[in-house]
Amino acid sequence: MNWAEQMEKHSDTFRKVWAEEGFEYLMFKGGMAKEAGRPDMGAWNMPPQEDVQRKMQEIDTRIRNLFNDFASGTTSEANVIITNLSGANTDIRENFHEHLDGMDIYLEDWSGKASDNFREYVNQLKDALVRKQDCIDATRRSMDAYRQLHTSFKSNVLDLVESTQAALEQVEKDEEARSERMKLTIISAVVAVGAAALAVPTAGTSLGAAAAVAGVGSALVGAGTSAASIQVGGTHKGEVICNLVDEGDKITKEAAEAAGRVEAAFFKVTTFLTNISGDNLKQVRPDRPKIITDPKFDPEDFHPDNQPKEDRQNVRKDDLVNEPDRRPDEKRDHYLQDPKDREIEWDQDGLISIPRVKPPEYGRDAYDEQGPASDGSAARLFD
Repeated sequence: MNWAEQMEKHSDTFRKVWAEEGFEYLMFKGGMAKEAGRPDMGAWNMPPQEDVQRKMQEIDTRIRNLFNDFASGTTSEANVIITNLSGANTDIRENFHEHLDGMDIYLEDWSGKASDNFREYVNQLKDALVRKQDCIDATRRSMDAYRQLHTSFKSNVLDLVESTQAALEQVEKDEEARSERMKLTIISAVVAVGAAALAVPTAGTSLGAAAAVAGVGSALVGAGTSAASIQVGGTHKGEVICNLVDEGDKITKEAAEAAGRVEAAFFKVTTFLTNISGDNLKQVRPDRPKIITDPKFDPEDFHPDNQPKEDRQNVRKDDLVNEPDRRPDEKRDHYLQDPKDREIEWDQDGLISIPRVKPPEYGRDAYDEQGPASDGSAARLFD
């Protein structure tokens, strides 16, 4: 039985208990007063039956919605993504070692302006690759925070279910219902990943080798590190079920807050790559070197002694390394709107309005030289 099926089973179980016990609790055990936060006025002041029926339906709906929320999310895809990101960084390190570490040996006999320009490019390329590794690592840490969030979320849901079942059993035995406190670890799990990211040493520059990781750490730690506590209990099964719903809402609220931190962490990486201008652009993608032939170059004065004259007639004097064709403008190169700035819009669904988060807005391509497509068309905004 998978997680979603487990949650559906628990939902059905608790809804059945509520259907059997809820009316008595609300009507005759002071439940309506308790749920409204008022003192119980006794049996002589029983609530109107229609109010009780509305409350019965309300709690039933809340149980169903709560366990639908509990069933959401999975770590299987996160595990695959984390593995792929780790593999990507390993590939970069291997390619770095294979192609760039020994570059100086090949350049030691080359001098001049073109040489200086190319050496500067190689150094910038090394820095950019380190920053790319940093961004991949920051993304991996953000995804790991999501995985930890979901793991803690499931653990707290199971604790809640077990505590509710234990409380129901205690009531059935006509004993004082257990009211055991338990700590939510959702926020602290996310914060722990963020604290580890903040512990990574920086390279000492504004866009240093650990800037993206540090940004992710700050987003995950956020403003606080406290964990909420919940308790489940009651002297009547109906009260236990109402308690379950209220405490379950705390779990989903904490999870939503933690998910917001994870989303902000991902946005930090996005900002690092796309919200750039001026000299900062070179720190994630260096300008191409301009390898040219000096206009004064004469192949008749510079050639091997045994080279036939006809081979020297086609020597080029323009840019020796042609600029590659521009790729089409891609959505991934565009600046993405901060998640916290997204607005809620209301969609009309029959007689009711449903709140939905407006999709993110995209700005213009951050990488101008990639803006025009190969057909010469200008950069465009995405809908």
